[in-house]
Amino acid sequence: FDTLPPFTSLTFAAFFHHMQTLISSTWLIAAPLGCGRLILDALGVKTRSRLESYPLSLALGWGLLGTATISLALAHALKSPVMGALALAMTAGGAYGFWKTRDEENGLSALKPLDTFYLFCLCMLAAYNLLWCLPPEIFYDGLMYHLPVPELYLRHGGVMAVPHNLYSGMPMQVEML
Repeated sequence: FDTLPPFTSLTFAAFFHHMQTLISSTWLIAAPLGCGRLILDALGVKTRSRLESYPLSLALGWGLLGTATISLALAHALKSPVMGALALAMTAGGAYGFWKTRDEENGLSALKPLDTFYLFCLCMLAAYNLLWCLPPEIFYDGLMYHLPVPELYLRHGGVMAVPHNLYSGMPMQVEML
């Protein structure tokens, strides 16, 4: 178990920070998932099972959130009220997406044994990856581009040139999430 993050020296402040990270990570999955389900429903896409619709819905929801965020960044509108309105809209859309599709006949109770095994493996992989969301980033790529450039964009209110960072000239949707 030497690959797990160290939780033995956890302080209350660190625990509180980790809970904020877990809550925001949960939101970053739930809200786009519900919005993606609305998009799939609006497009009339039929899937064989709800398990099959989850990755499609999540990809559509993340694409929507990423596109909205990068559009706001390019328009220099990354301000707290605007981002709060986007988060509220995604949350409302996600909740409505879950509420609207709650009575589908092809729910999780109708999974085949192999699908249940795949779902279990996927959940275990997600839990393992979630554990690695908690410790601080130490790899140079994350410290030089993935974290500071979007933070700089947030502080500036939009996309800006950073001459000392080669990678800042190509903002990507995933980093904007």
